[in-house]
Amino acid sequence: MSSPTLGEFAGTFILILLGDGVVAGVLLKQSKSENGGWIVITTGWALAVMAGVFTAIAFGSPDGHLNPAVTLGAAVATGDFSKVLPYTAAQMAGAFLGGIVVCLASVVGAERLPAIAADLSQTSTSGISSGGYMAVQLHVAYSSLVRGAGVLAGGPYYCAQGSAWTAIYNCMKPGTWTPLPSVDILTAQTELLARSGQIDATSNLHGAKVWLFTGRSDDTVHPVVMEALRSYYQRYAAKIEYVDNVNAGHAMVTSDYGGICAATAPPYINDCHYDAAGALLTHIYGFLSGPATPNTRSLFRFDQREFSRATPYSQSLDEEGFVYLPQGCRAGGCRIHVAYHGCGQGVQA
Repeated sequence: MSSPTLGEFAGTFILILLGDGVVAGVLLKQSKSENGGWIVITTGWALAVMAGVFTAIAFGSPDGHLNPAVTLGAAVATGDFSKVLPYTAAQMAGAFLGGIVVCLASVVGAERLPAIAADLSQTSTSGISSGGYMAVQLHVAYSSLVRGAGVLAGGPYYCAQGSAWTAIYNCMKPGTWTPLPSVDILTAQTELLARSGQIDATSNLHGAKVWLFTGRSDDTVHPVVMEALRSYYQRYAAKIEYVDNVNAGHAMVTSDYGGICAATAPPYINDCHYDAAGALLTHIYGFLSGPATPNTRSLFRFDQREFSRATPYSQSLDEEGFVYLPQGCRAGGCRIHVAYHGCGQGVQA
């Protein structure tokens, strides 16, 4: 179906959708393109005009005016005013719809994380692979708040030292030409950061509960990297439980869910008849009641953008996180455990 008025409607809709969309992306706080600048806006609008004209023509308008002023100007120039009213009505309707869509896209998303009056003194963290490294970062940097950590296939604090190359090679599969950074150097850097006030005092790590896991079949993060993490925490007299007797690949290990234990394959969750989550939480907190029946109504998405100084993506985070909030915790007083997944385990993976 095509007609000149439909073409003007569709073309103007695309024009406003893309043009106003790029402005919203640049100006709105915590958007992916926040502070993109005027070049992004002008380039976006140029592409929006081009896309709008092409759309108008594709839907039947031979003119592609997309603007009542252009339509009126063409009418004055040619003396033919027959298109003014239908074109203007179609353009206004398309512009209105485009603006509505941009507005909805700007406000629809995960809700803010509600205040849950949790017991912050009982905060802990865990993670696997890159998430394991992030758990260590959180624990060391905020050691006055985080009482313990569980790490699967991670490595010592500040291992990459700001280098992606070092992160991928030295801190995952160290070799002759890509050696693992010395624990002495990493602890010295940690102390320097603590003395400068950039991270919490390392004295908080004394006696911290730390649970470490390396799979016997993990060829992604070599066991020597986890041994370095154990050595790092030993420097601070942490209370460490080190597990290296499970024939697991590079994955989150469970007691009864996932792929073959020794595999390293998406979604990186393996059934090894070993409850890694339960083991690490027990080490950190002591005796725990048995796991409750999962309740999807207790799982909520929340917007992580308000917790990022820049965009979440610039800090290796998604815009949305998940919180599991059992009914019994909604009145407050529960402990907090922050879990980080590894690469290829995001919600869109």
